[in-house]
Amino acid sequence: MADLTQAREYYEQARKRGQRQRGETRAIPNLDDIRKEVRILAEVRLGTIEIPLYRVIGTQSAMRGEAFGPGFMPAEDLDTEFARKWMNVCLYHLEDGISDPLKVYEYLGRYYVIEGNKRVSVMKFFGVYSARAEVIRLIPERVEDHGEIEAFHIWLDYMKTGVFPDLYLTHPFAYRRLHLIRMHLEHQGITVFPTPEEGNRILSRFEAAYAPFCEEEPLPFYGDAFLEYLQVFGIPSEEATLAELSEQIRTILPQIRFSGKDDQSDLHLEDEESRPSFLRRILPQKQPLVVFAFGDNLENNEWLATHEAARRQLQEQFGNRVRTQAITDITHENAYEKISAAAKGADILFVPSAWLIDTA
Repeated sequence: MADLTQAREYYEQARKRGQRQRGETRAIPNLDDIRKEVRILAEVRLGTIEIPLYRVIGTQSAMRGEAFGPGFMPAEDLDTEFARKWMNVCLYHLEDGISDPLKVYEYLGRYYVIEGNKRVSVMKFFGVYSARAEVIRLIPERVEDHGEIEAFHIWLDYMKTGVFPDLYLTHPFAYRRLHLIRMHLEHQGITVFPTPEEGNRILSRFEAAYAPFCEEEPLPFYGDAFLEYLQVFGIPSEEATLAELSEQIRTILPQIRFSGKDDQSDLHLEDEESRPSFLRRILPQKQPLVVFAFGDNLENNEWLATHEAARRQLQEQFGNRVRTQAITDITHENAYEKISAAAKGADILFVPSAWLIDTA
């Protein structure tokens, strides 16, 4: 049975973690500051639901957040009233488990605590993944040049008919990309997709596997990471284990990290004396050859046509500093020979057609 001495030790451990986090950021986010910049059009009550605690990032008021570091770890001295209350919540959690629902606002897929800040702090310290909460969704007014708010309003439409109703993406163009991925899967012969209920269960399981990676480093939002997963692996089975999903996520972490960069959707040329660009770092100093191997007709496949457009943009922007080549006459009979030959001569080989991956 836990006692006050143990609770004090846990508080000190959490406080040290909070102090380290405060060195990175002064305080956790709060809705007071957000409301100064964005007009809220409506509040929608979602009822009491299970929410992942790693997406609880801030408080309703600025004053409440002053006692915590960015990870909701406590930062007040041990002899304060705040510390005593935290330790009491800690004892309650260890003896009975925290069961009282939190009360939170949801804003752009993240949660801000109205009631239960210390409960969140204690549960996060002990590594609890999720908790029940009464959730109020905030609907912001559209703001010019605010991509994430625009993406949110696109999601409000997508969730009515999409395969993954809870799939919130942070960039407006991402929903177009999601549509292209679906078209690609259909082109590969997939005609039966999950129901919305099944889709949300699959998405929830993916998020549970993805969350631990977010605890280790700042990573893109879970929806954006799931989009990268879909492009590489397709729709996971409902029977996929957390261990299997975690291993797949680990293999594409570099791509997930890159997808979170603001400039990842464009090619950028830099001055010769500036820091080498991404492509310059991975390509040799000679004129590199970048090959795109297309196993299907470009005219009838929007997914592949998008990649061909990217190849042309690459050639246009880099000029004679790079050579690109598109291989389009690939069949099942000559696939191995064609891909092998392309791989030998290419510095980078892109294979957008899924049925060619095993050959590549």
